[in-house]
Amino acid sequence: MPVYARSIVKDNFLLTGTTAIPIGSQLWYEWLSTAKKFSFKSRSGCFSAQVETRRNKTYWHAYRRRAGKLLKVYLGKTDELTPERLEQASLSLTGQTRLKPFTNRPRGNENYADKSRIDMSFLPMTKVNVP
Repeated sequence: MPVYARSIVKDNFLLTGTTAIPIGSQLWYEWLSTAKKFSFKSRSGCFSAQVETRRNKTYWHAYRRRAGKLLKVYLGKTDELTPERLEQASLSLTGQTRLKPFTNRPRGNENYADKSRIDMSFLPMTKVNVP
């Protein structure tokens, strides 16, 4: 499928030329494998996405200018660009929420014992006890 100069993702569809491709479908991922950039627009915000190649692997990043500064958020590899991930990046770039890291664990199996704790052995004692 050819890549057009102006491709926009809106309402969970990629609009390119006269074609509307559902985000997350097989056609979406095929299109992404040949695309270099696209725009994303939703109620939460908008950004431009661009592919970057490092060590012969492609990675997608989202860009948005806010308050005169160019912000950049990592979107993931081509197969990780889901509607949820795009929406999450949009929220992150507008400052409404922080971008959640990818995890390989299935949802619902959170183990609260995995949360980081402060290791008191490395803190100076003057910070813990009154000198």
